[in-house]
Amino acid sequence: MAETGTYQTEGPFFDTEFATTKYGLARISQFAIALLSLILVEIPRCQWYRSVSFFVFIASASLVFSIVVLILFCTRFQEQVAKYINLPLTLLVNESIAVVLWTIASILIVFVSCDGAGPKVAYIIAGLLGFLGAVAFAYSAQISYNWFKNGSLTL
Repeated sequence: MAETGTYQTEGPFFDTEFATTKYGLARISQFAIALLSLILVEIPRCQWYRSVSFFVFIASASLVFSIVVLILFCTRFQEQVAKYINLPLTLLVNESIAVVLWTIASILIVFVSCDGAGPKVAYIIAGLLGFLGAVAFAYSAQISYNWFKNGSLTL
């Protein structure tokens, strides 16, 4: 009779400790900021503004990026992905681009909020959240840069 073996991994499939690290909290805050920004921008939207559409695009792209990275790190899949691509450099480039785009989108959305009809509070709050998103991505970019430079991720 053949013995049935059990498949053992190095650790649990879902890493809950990642959420308690600074890097994990930065990733979770990026997700929350992108989601809140999308909700706030859609509340007063009664006219079509190009800068609002740009802000929605940046928030949506950041939301998708944050979800992918959270899944990547919470499932410890980054160890397997790092075998095929330079993960620290990839994250650093994506986060640096996100910082620039969040800053531009936030400036544009604040200017749109001050049109002739008076300031729209939700757009102003979304712009502030956009600046917070830029800060969160800048912090993650700093961690990714240190990871790329040192060769190891210190959380």
